Amino acid sequence: MIPDIPVTARRAAACPMSRPDEIRATTCYRLAAGAATLAPALAHAASTAPALPWWAWPLLLFATTFVLGIIAVVGGIGGGVLFVPIVGGFFPFHLDF
Repeated sequence: MIPDIPVTARRAAACPMSRPDEIRATTCYRLAAGAATLAPALAHAASTAPALPWWAWPLLLFATTFVLGIIAVVGGIGGGVLFVPIVGGFFPFHLDF
């Protein structure tokens, strides 16, 4: 008589990469290798970028929030819904600044 093998055991035996731990480890390794490859290029790009004068950032922040305020009212959503991801992603200072 053939023993009854659970479906999950059969899947794991058929495909060794179907185990979540191995998939997670492989994914983490690939992400780390990609970050290590890109880090020198990003550091060089950041060091060669032209610096803006100090007054340009407050001016850009004012213009951005002015436009976001108009878009938020027309769109019927709160301004914070737009402000947090846009300012947090594109401006070089922390939101608690």
